[in-house]
This record gives sequence, structure tokens and C-alpha cells, in this order.
Amino acid sequence: NKEIGDAMLLSNKTISTYKSRLIEKLKVKSVVYLADFAKRNHLI
Repeated sequence: NKEIGDAMLLSNKTISTYKSRLIEKLKVKSVVYLADFAKRNHLI
């Protein structure tokens, strides 16, 4: 979270909240599945 926050000029808590909301909206089980989703959809 810290590296992402530093790169985006956002706080660690903000990044954590964003990740939690993405997990909920995309209906994935964890950050691992979130990363897999992003990779499969060419987002990262």
C-alpha cells in the first residue's frame, strides 16, 4: 500500500479503502484474485 500511495500521492488508508471497494464490487475473494483479475484484463 505504501508504494502505491507514494506513487499516486495518496495515503496508505486511502489505498486500503480503494482495494477493499474493488474487491467488493468485483466480487473477488482477496487481493490475490484482484491482482489476477487486473492482469487478465490487461490493467497491469
